[in-house]
Amino acid sequence: RLCARLPLVRAGEGGVTHLLEPIVQGIVAPRDRNRVPNEDSITPEFDEGNLFSTSRFPGRDARELGNRLNLGLAYTRTAPSGWSLGGFVGRSIRDRDLKQLNTGTGLNSKASDWLVSASAAYDDRLSLVSRTLFDDQVNLSRSESILRWRGDRHALETRYTFLEADAPAGRPLDTSEWQVDAAYDLTGDWTGRANWRYDFVTNDASRAGLGLTYRSDCVTVDFDVERRFTSTITLEPTTRFGLTVELAGFGADDRPNRRKRRCGT
Repeated sequence: RLCARLPLVRAGEGGVTHLLEPIVQGIVAPRDRNRVPNEDSITPEFDEGNLFSTSRFPGRDARELGNRLNLGLAYTRTAPSGWSLGGFVGRSIRDRDLKQLNTGTGLNSKASDWLVSASAAYDDRLSLVSRTLFDDQVNLSRSESILRWRGDRHALETRYTFLEADAPAGRPLDTSEWQVDAAYDLTGDWTGRANWRYDFVTNDASRAGLGLTYRSDCVTVDFDVERRFTSTITLEPTTRFGLTVELAGFGADDRPNRRKRRCGT
């Protein structure tokens, strides 16, 4: 494996910095290996986090084979006000297609789908991330957009996900979902949670849930109820109740403005 990077930095007015970084990586790998039952590498991913990995399979039952060239271009703009903007475009090119990866991964040909992502963030309160995979004909195979907002007592996350059908990975139909998760700090120890998911393939709400968490220096108790609305030939709409108790004692509580106290007092 050989990788070359060329970071280019420029300082602008008002302390703004611009970083442009082209990346080129070459990997030489065998074209075959001993076959073993594949149990932990059924759903490989392709994103900016593993574009330059030696293998995109999540486990060890399968390894990515063949010689390939990975290309990427990253851009980041950082301002003293707390705002940051970023963008990334990349692609993987092989010397031959070994038919090792499924269609829904975006890696199923000599030239992979184009990987494009963009992000924006303000301090640790607001963040927006969007990433997309598409081929030369601009046909989407995957797309995900995530918006997060965190205040002093609340947190909100909403995301849209599209996944092309991939039968070998257990996804016979396209996935198109919108999800919302919210949390609110009721007191220093109690947190309320809510979640909701809408399925654009069936055009109805698929899941909704409520939860309540109690957390002290000694114990964390989670209670939640979730309703799955959609039904299939083998599954009926169901309601699930959950209760989790976790004893503390190791690590540190990093929540800000938390009052300190001892267990039993």
